[in-house]
Amino acid sequence: MFDLATGEVASDVPFEVWVGGARAALLHSDSRGRIEVRVGPGVRLVVTGREWLGTWAGHDVPQDGDHVWVYRTRRVAGRVVAAAAEPQALDPRAVEIRVCMIGTDSGAPGAIAPDPWNGRWARSHGLWNLGGQVGVEPDGRFDVSVPWVRGLVVRATASGWMPGWTDIPDVDGELVRAQDIELRRAIRVKGTVVDETGDPLRGVRLSVLLTQRFGPDEPAFDVRHGELVGWNVSAGGNAGGSVATYVREVRSDAAGEFDFEYATHGELLLVAEAPTRSTARLSLGALRADPPPQRIRLSRVETEDIRFHDGGSPLANWSLTVTDLMGDPEGMEPQPSSTVRLSADGSATGTLLEPGRDYYVHLTPPGGARCVQFPLEDWDGIRSIDVAARRR
Repeated sequence: MFDLATGEVASDVPFEVWVGGARAALLHSDSRGRIEVRVGPGVRLVVTGREWLGTWAGHDVPQDGDHVWVYRTRRVAGRVVAAAAEPQALDPRAVEIRVCMIGTDSGAPGAIAPDPWNGRWARSHGLWNLGGQVGVEPDGRFDVSVPWVRGLVVRATASGWMPGWTDIPDVDGELVRAQDIELRRAIRVKGTVVDETGDPLRGVRLSVLLTQRFGPDEPAFDVRHGELVGWNVSAGGNAGGSVATYVREVRSDAAGEFDFEYATHGELLLVAEAPTRSTARLSLGALRADPPPQRIRLSRVETEDIRFHDGGSPLANWSLTVTDLMGDPEGMEPQPSSTVRLSADGSATGTLLEPGRDYYVHLTPPGGARCVQFPLEDWDGIRSIDVAARRR
């Protein structure tokens, strides 16, 4: 057995062996930290006593020769506050505190939490209690018990606010003080989509895309959920990079208006699309406050019908979805187009395809059976596509 924080041998650690819901034995690790247990189906090991913690069950029960990591806990105290420039008051009752795993210094002693979160790693190291949440006091103070292991952070979330976090100081002591966690209000974006005459356009699809740019030793986020998931760390030096992610989709209403909030980090890009209309891309950058209302204009584009058939038989009333495999100029991952329904003669009218680009086509018949999927590489502009030779 080894101390999860220091990597040193953990001797004379008491633990129980449970088999099928009943305690079978109470044992201790020897002076060299070794334990000897007969393992099998239904066996569970539980460290007991007030000094050490750790639980292993199922496939995570250590096998012959495995290292067994045990850990102590300590209390981390801190405070959650609204950022100084925020005009809106933060209600501490709405804040939740969670201990999160995130790898940092792989050269430090002891076991280091991986990057990003890895539940299997946590269970195999006896860490079963990282998933719980605690609230905060009316004045924003919190006091949370955490495993004594490097690579953990305290994260605060609240509805309508950007998530925030603070490192757990790497100091000895059963109670450590963390820096304040500052939360910023979620960003609200609203605007109107109009045609070339200024009339509102209803049902326009707006894809919300976020690009996260970071330098060395800076935090990385899962922008879809606002989760802190890793650090941009490289032993050989890392100049930085970017991660681009599709987050969500909204539609303009009958007045052509759209309104949404996002509570995560990154540079915002809106892509507005509608059949027979030009595509508009609106880059708003890394917002720290609500931007002014946006106005997006989509002009009509003259298009020709594209007819899909199966050996001459039209794919009447089939549903068509197209993914542009060449991606977005901003580096976003390819996203499927809106689904359109083919007419009685198998035709689709719109700007779904552009010559010279690579696509992936997904066709679904009425009722949903016998889907047809195929790549369409370097499309040459042909207006009649026979799926008979493309079935996969």
